Amino acid sequence: MKRKTIAVIGNDFDWSVKSGYSFANGLYYELSKKYLVKVIVPTDKFFFDDTIIHVNPNFIVKVIFPSQEFIQKMDNSGEVSYWERFAFKDEVLKNKLTSEVGDADITICNSIYISKLVFAAFPEKKVILRELDVFYSGFCENYASMPPTDNDTQENRILLESIWFDIEKNAVQNASNILTLTEGDESLLHQIYGVSNSKMIRMPLCIKDASKYDNYVPCKKNDSVDTLHCVYISCLYHGSDRLLSKIIEIAGELSSYTFHFLGGCCRSLAGKQIPTNCKVYGIVPESEKRRVYNMADCALSIPHQSHGMNAKVFDYILNGLTILADLEGVRGFNMVEHVHYYPITFDTILEDLKRFADTDYSTRRKIALNAYNDKLAEFRYDNFIPKFEQAVGLVEEPRSVDSSVDCYIWGTKYNGTNCYDTIMTSQQYKYNCIGFIDNNKDVQGKEIRGRLVLSPDTALIHISRQTNIHVIIAVSKMSFVLEIYKQLRKMVPPENVILFFNSTLFTDNINLEKLVEEENK
Repeated sequence: MKRKTIAVIGNDFDWSVKSGYSFANGLYYELSKKYLVKVIVPTDKFFFDDTIIHVNPNFIVKVIFPSQEFIQKMDNSGEVSYWERFAFKDEVLKNKLTSEVGDADITICNSIYISKLVFAAFPEKKVILRELDVFYSGFCENYASMPPTDNDTQENRILLESIWFDIEKNAVQNASNILTLTEGDESLLHQIYGVSNSKMIRMPLCIKDASKYDNYVPCKKNDSVDTLHCVYISCLYHGSDRLLSKIIEIAGELSSYTFHFLGGCCRSLAGKQIPTNCKVYGIVPESEKRRVYNMADCALSIPHQSHGMNAKVFDYILNGLTILADLEGVRGFNMVEHVHYYPITFDTILEDLKRFADTDYSTRRKIALNAYNDKLAEFRYDNFIPKFEQAVGLVEEPRSVDSSVDCYIWGTKYNGTNCYDTIMTSQQYKYNCIGFIDNNKDVQGKEIRGRLVLSPDTALIHISRQTNIHVIIAVSKMSFVLEIYKQLRKMVPPENVILFFNSTLFTDNINLEKLVEEENK
């Protein structure tokens, strides 16, 4: 059976893939474990050494360009929004787009910026819109907090607001479904554009490969109040300028803190006098960011906007930092103050930071661990993707199990649940999962996908009472496969052992007995 294809059309994949993993792209990384994901990037800028990048065997990013005539008009127009407003008229670009997307099973528009182009190229096709921000709302918020300049008059602002309102309205009205990040975003889309709840599918940003963090406890941080290391990472935008200026202003009164600033936001500090307890890093390699996180005790999240999700919160959570935030800083994460984060506000930040410095270490540590444990369990893609698959038609109708062979799946992490979803939702496979097996005592006795998790010893008893039971090994490393197979040799005939590896079910030509023999040589 042909693997289903998801075509994603976006305008920021090239640089975000080039510069490292982006939380916004995590959904497509996760989907590529089960489907072929083909990302098409219409752009006039060249970020790659090649126009095709294979993120993994099932995740391809390809750049396409408009006509030279369009690029020349864009260069001569002097309008920042020329691409967004007029790219949909370029026939060369539309033809390339339709050719690349082809007969994809699902098509997703990942950006408002190119939505007019996408809907013009596919007037008869169902296209899902992914709303990473409610753009018009955020646009108005940012402009409302910034004084007009000579080149940015009130008249120009009103014109731009009108342009972006029309672009976003066109996108949400033409989309077959809308993937939203938060309940707040859904409320805004309903209020501004009248979008019905039935059209929206909640798909928040989630943690990539969340299962690898399940048995990890974040390292302990500084239990002394002599110096608290506080990190802030952000791109360059008005909200970050505002916060950095405020911290520099009050840093002299916060001798118990050392502040660490990372990211593009640091450009706003050029030429400014920096207090000795403020360290400016700028854009740094991942290794340097990790070093700062390991040193830090806490992290700031006061973004000055109320739409979308603040993805850097995941970085803070996974590194065991206590998050210092206002409601906007933890929007969309369902966090409770003093349980998952320590509340501070921009207007009272000096007093709030002093009060936090007086908080005992055990309280700070408990807040960080609550955030780690609760949000790691909540924000993982296997909690959201099944509903998405069902809503957009990726999952086939459940097949009859009358003629299926009963099986157990050995492995309960992502590979195990992926195996379950694969065999139980496709007409291609003959297996009916009746339970899971795992050596991990923490999951034994629990249910996954409505099936009980057994210990190997208990599974042996169940299997011995039945005939023709198969076991599918579904783990992440070949070394694990061999160790499990050695246990299984005592339980089932070799021909009844099946391998699920790299999202593929190997029903033929996998001689695990031979692999064991070669290992023993």
